[in-house]
Amino acid sequence: MSFLSVLPGVVGAAGSRTAMTAGDWSGWAQHSETMLRNAGGGCRSGKLSSAFDSYLAQLRPCLQNQAVRASALGGNAASAASAVDQADGDSSGVLGGQVGNLVSQASVLARQINFG
Repeated sequence: MSFLSVLPGVVGAAGSRTAMTAGDWSGWAQHSETMLRNAGGGCRSGKLSSAFDSYLAQLRPCLQNQAVRASALGGNAASAASAVDQADGDSSGVLGGQVGNLVSQASVLARQINFG
């Protein structure tokens, strides 16, 4: 039998911290773009400068996506932790009720049978 063991508080906090890195990723993307643009602008060769611009045009969406992905990953992890926590609460109530019903029937199920 396999099961998923999750500490919702820990996972939720990690998800929130991951989502908060989106600003850092956005800053890193802007810095990387600026550095590549400066490198391309500093080239004496028009071909090389054009190659930097072409590379940057292809790379820019990927750089900008990192912040979006970090935010989505963190948000999804926090949402999943919340769902697991809610499911734990729901199942605890259901299972607690079932155990209560079984306990109330225990004396009936365990009574002695008189054959006399």
